[in-house]
Amino acid sequence: MADAAPATPSAVTENYVRITSLYSGDCIPLNVFVQVSYSNANLEGGGVGLGCGGALAPPDQPVAKGTSGSLTFKLGHRAVASGHTVTAALKNWGVPVINDSVGSISIGNPCSVSITVQDRIESGFYTVDANRPLDGKFDPTKGNEVVLLVEQPAAEGQCVQPPQLVFADPAVVNADAGTWTHPVIKSARKGMLLRAVLTKDGAVKSTVRAKFV
Repeated sequence: MADAAPATPSAVTENYVRITSLYSGDCIPLNVFVQVSYSNANLEGGGVGLGCGGALAPPDQPVAKGTSGSLTFKLGHRAVASGHTVTAALKNWGVPVINDSVGSISIGNPCSVSITVQDRIESGFYTVDANRPLDGKFDPTKGNEVVLLVEQPAAEGQCVQPPQLVFADPAVVNADAGTWTHPVIKSARKGMLLRAVLTKDGAVKSTVRAKFV
């Protein structure tokens, strides 16, 4: 019996751009990889760009007409800051046609809470092993509790949907050492997102993310 013919890719019928690895309220390092998904239905001179005030903007990346996919940009800031907005744009011969922005981003070096991650980067996120215990650091002068959230990211597409929360639990903190730990999260699966949230008396102070692999 002959092998079945490969499926024909769906035609690209819309233009959109979306930042997929940053969320409002995140704290990011001075240099970070940002993942952007796009769809270019009809722009002959299509390209995707990424920028943020105070950052060294990476070069635009060309995208062919009738294509869709994901691109990775390295975004570099010069100094620690807060309240930044990162913007991606689908362009036609260098002129923005469609934008997507994520605001309320803090630029930290380091952020006041961190996750011990792998060097590997996937879809713009630093990664953690879904089968191992978790740990990280925090600044005890900025907060007194670390809460871990596990989220199922929304499917990529033009319509922006928030991740679905599947797990929440406080970590064990050591204020003297400025560290936090948590056992293996059994409900975590590859591809899910880990969010570490530093709070002070219940008020959110900083958020960082990683991806389970």
